[in-house]
Amino acid sequence: MLPLSCRDVYLKAFDFVDGDLSLRDRAFIRFHLLLCGHCRRFVRQARCASDYVRRHPAFAPRTDEADAVADAILAKWGEEQGRSET
Repeated sequence: MLPLSCRDVYLKAFDFVDGDLSLRDRAFIRFHLLLCGHCRRFVRQARCASDYVRRHPAFAPRTDEADAVADAILAKWGEEQGRSET
């Protein structure tokens, strides 16, 4: 398997934080995190968000809301990546 991209880590971050990944996937993410400060920060923020929602379940977003936010973040990230390549 090729090294993970930042997008791959983004898509698997909450599963990683919650311990819902295979040993192999966790190892690939850990390797990527050794090399990428941006993803380390994102995973740290995902861990904080996950911990907060676990402690305060009344504030957990509905799945459709969370998906909409994730889609918007990915779209914005894609736009910024496109601008930095030009």
